[in-house]
Amino acid sequence: MRQYNTSSGQNSYDIQTPSPSTNPVRRLAAQILTGARSVSTRSASPICERASEYPFPARDTVSPEPLEDLKHNWIGTTAFFCHNQTWMRYVCDNYLSFLSHVHVSLVYQDLDEGLLFDSELTVYGKTMILRLVSDGLDTDDATIISILHLLISELGGLNEDVFNLHQEGLATCLRNSRAGLSSNVETFMTLVMLTFAISRGRPESAELTPRPSAEAWSDTASPMSPLSTPLENISRLYRGCSAGTSEIMNNMQKCTHIFLARWNQVGGTQRGPGNCELQLQNIYSRLLSLPSTNADLARDWIYESCRLAALIYCRSLVHGTSFADSANTVYTGAPGPRSDTLLSALHDAIGKTDVQNCWGLDLSGVFLWVTLIGAAASWSLEVPWSETTLQSLPWMRKCFALYAVRAAVSVPFEHAGTTILALRTMLQVRRCLAVKSGQTIAQ
Repeated sequence: MRQYNTSSGQNSYDIQTPSPSTNPVRRLAAQILTGARSVSTRSASPICERASEYPFPARDTVSPEPLEDLKHNWIGTTAFFCHNQTWMRYVCDNYLSFLSHVHVSLVYQDLDEGLLFDSELTVYGKTMILRLVSDGLDTDDATIISILHLLISELGGLNEDVFNLHQEGLATCLRNSRAGLSSNVETFMTLVMLTFAISRGRPESAELTPRPSAEAWSDTASPMSPLSTPLENISRLYRGCSAGTSEIMNNMQKCTHIFLARWNQVGGTQRGPGNCELQLQNIYSRLLSLPSTNADLARDWIYESCRLAALIYCRSLVHGTSFADSANTVYTGAPGPRSDTLLSALHDAIGKTDVQNCWGLDLSGVFLWVTLIGAAASWSLEVPWSETTLQSLPWMRKCFALYAVRAAVSVPFEHAGTTILALRTMLQVRRCLAVKSGQTIAQ
């Protein structure tokens, strides 16, 4: 029995041989997908003859030539989700999950090249994956990984129904699975689905984000984040960023801690409502007085991205309003006569940083926090965005959300528990803000 029907997505496009490209990633991806198509049209390999409709090799089989050579080239070429070579090889050792990895890498290649809509090659890859997943009979790790890759590819798209279809298919596969997921696949799924929930303004799905037997706590090697517990020794904050950025991050850690402590009634009389609100207001006042990097000859766009994200975040915590409402505040610090919203200014600033590398391992948690704020703010249509902002909103939404996913899964699995804890902290902050502002979280 098939897990779910993706025919609605398949009928949108015809599979045609992709056009040649001069980009090395696209050129290699085109070779892989074209070679895979010729393989998939043949009969199943002897190992799979008993699996009736199952059209591709099992994980322990070797991909047919020339795909095996292309696979090794791909692992050595792509920079997507390859923080862990063992994980990379695990994904690419299966025909289906290998091709889905190629496809989702093309989604990010499109993003990096400024394409709002899928390129011809990306559509070609997506159509192939949809057919393979629809025809598959398994509920194994490779199928789960491939559906997660499909979900990532639809994040920020204009058709929410397609995204919801894949998410329902993922849930169906999990319910039908008898063997359960491997630990790393479960972690990967949790990271991705928590990031989706924050970005799209949805609640956490207990079914798609299983909790470990014990929650992880921040360790000394995990990336720093404004969503982690404030450090007694703040020297780590100065690793890899400017003093100004470190000060902002230190204050945002305090903001998160104070806000949630107040909400959870932690601290008793030592931290009463008035004291918490005063502390938050003082931090916000200091933020408002910080200079823009536009006034500095040595432009620090990481600092500027953090400063703008902090203005959105802290304003929401102080006034009890949504990130979208705070992000819609007029920002007059842009060079020239024009004025932007904080959201547009944040998108411009982060676009001038190394988004492909998520600011490096030490700052990837900070990058994740910044992009989550942008994603959560840009997803809402309930605020009165200007006509100019509305026109650019789909692109900003796609950028922020896909950046956030890349950051969430960029950390080695041994430190993923800290990232999961940070994501759930952000969900808690968002829930508290929704209650304070009288909003409801969409189901």
